[in-house]
Amino acid sequence: MDDHTSSDNFRMFRYKVQPCSLRVGWHAWHECPYHHRGEIIARRRDPLLHYYLSTQCPDLKKSGSCPRRDGCWHAHSTFEVGLHPCYYRTERCRYGANCNRRVCFFAHTDELKSFDIGH
Repeated sequence: MDDHTSSDNFRMFRYKVQPCSLRVGWHAWHECPYHHRGEIIARRRDPLLHYYLSTQCPDLKKSGSCPRRDGCWHAHSTFEVGLHPCYYRTERCRYGANCNRRVCFFAHTDELKSFDIGH
């Protein structure tokens, strides 16, 4: 990932929210920071447009589907929980500086984050 897609701002508000503009050729969607048509597991709603909590949807957890879909007040994926502005980098990563996750939801320094999106 290049520098702008690694920023906290991009990860919280654009990662797997903004559609991929690459129309030519195949590329690995699981490595691409943008959303792809048909991608369900990593897809995220825009937290600036859709108000939802950083907790997993109880309906989705229980039955695998949610009748409220994008109107639900709960997160519908691991990425919606982990990259939610109220959760992202508010806890320390257990691997610290040795973390090799492609996208890590946790802080790698002693400075924990706190973000406000105005909801």
